[in-house]
Amino acid sequence: MCGSLMQNSVLRVSMWVLGISALIGNVFVVAVRVKEKTTSAIQAKQSFLIGNLAVSDFLMGIYMLVLSSADLYYSDEYFIYSDQWRSSNVCKFASFVSLFFFEASVFFITLISIDRFICVVFPFGKFKLRNISVKVTASIIWVISFLLGLVPTLQAGPESDFYDLSDVCIGLPLITRPSSYSIQSNDIGGPDSGRTFDLPVPDKFKPAWYYSIAIFLGINLVCFLVVFVGYVVMFIKVKFQEKGSVRTE
Repeated sequence: MCGSLMQNSVLRVSMWVLGISALIGNVFVVAVRVKEKTTSAIQAKQSFLIGNLAVSDFLMGIYMLVLSSADLYYSDEYFIYSDQWRSSNVCKFASFVSLFFFEASVFFITLISIDRFICVVFPFGKFKLRNISVKVTASIIWVISFLLGLVPTLQAGPESDFYDLSDVCIGLPLITRPSSYSIQSNDIGGPDSGRTFDLPVPDKFKPAWYYSIAIFLGINLVCFLVVFVGYVVMFIKVKFQEKGSVRTE
């Protein structure tokens, strides 16, 4: 097992189960939403948003099945072909899909939360997310998510300033790359103690992780805070309404 892409049988089986479940489950959700007959604009908007979220989650299933198939193909000889796998177009495709679906899911969850927040906290307010504005926003989300997944994947490689592809085709490094070196004479010790050698020592660095940090600790953190604060406010709003209705009775 030590030479496999998936390090144990539990992880291997889980990847297949989750991948197939994501594909089948989200296809079912999309099919139901397409056939569903909505009687109001609000239901149509909710159905549209949930359908888009299901499509983004469907991509997660593709990503997981790609990794599972690679594990099955290379089996216990993966360590021999690890460099070939990481530089392959299939791994780059999986990297693109993973970031694409992840960001699309985050954005759609945030959009759904904002829509629910407006409906619950300001039910009689003038500002509403109309169907046309939701569809325009959804189109923008797909374009932005596509670009976020595509740009670093095209740059992936040994000399990439974005990140190298990992075994699971996701680059999340927290490292810095040397940008220049200086030559220093040092005693390396050991059997050659007392002798000095000229060794290259990095003296300037550039971050190789800024793109990943900007996405996962920037964009996604903001989305998480929006969702978190929105649901906390909705919870408080509903609780106050319940207390008010009990007192009037």
